Amino acid sequence: MVDENIDPLTGEKIIEPAGILIKFPTKIYSEEEVKKLWDNAKPHPDLKPYVNRADRGHFPPISRQKPDGYFIALHFDKIVAHCGWKKLDHIYLGAGSKTHPDYVGRKINNYLREKRRNIFGSNPAMLFLNNTEQWWLDSFLKVGWEVVDELPEPYKDMAPPDRIYLLYNKDAVMQDDKANKSFDKVFNDILKVNK
Repeated sequence: MVDENIDPLTGEKIIEPAGILIKFPTKIYSEEEVKKLWDNAKPHPDLKPYVNRADRGHFPPISRQKPDGYFIALHFDKIVAHCGWKKLDHIYLGAGSKTHPDYVGRKINNYLREKRRNIFGSNPAMLFLNNTEQWWLDSFLKVGWEVVDELPEPYKDMAPPDRIYLLYNKDAVMQDDKANKSFDKVFNDILKVNK
């Protein structure tokens, strides 16, 4: 059971998954702020340092752009999760979500991803999932994301096979010419990595 409260001093949402007090600041954080917080998180052998998206050579160039913002979750003053986004011309791009290993399974990132979906509004959005485990995919499908089963030409056989592509508000992408062009731009960018 999750109890929901609002901190009267800060206006931050507080939840208590399994008895652990988690705060969700209302502030939108920059990549630099998230990196600093993440690199000072509670130590854990499986916790890797935050790498700026621009330095992630295995990402398509469009995914290496600096995110517009991040929502975070805190346990006391330590970051335990983050979730980011980037607004492109007429489509949003998810800019990663991560949970500290000690807090996985407590649905903390579900709340952050819901806040991010509120940023998207009725606009189309796209995600590339590097984690292809079914439970992770299911967590997106349950809230309205759709798998892009068939990529448009000429991307069909060229997109990286180790990723799952998801769209939110898929109908908006297919019906809106400007959103469709943004979708094309995303996939053209993906192809640059695979040449």
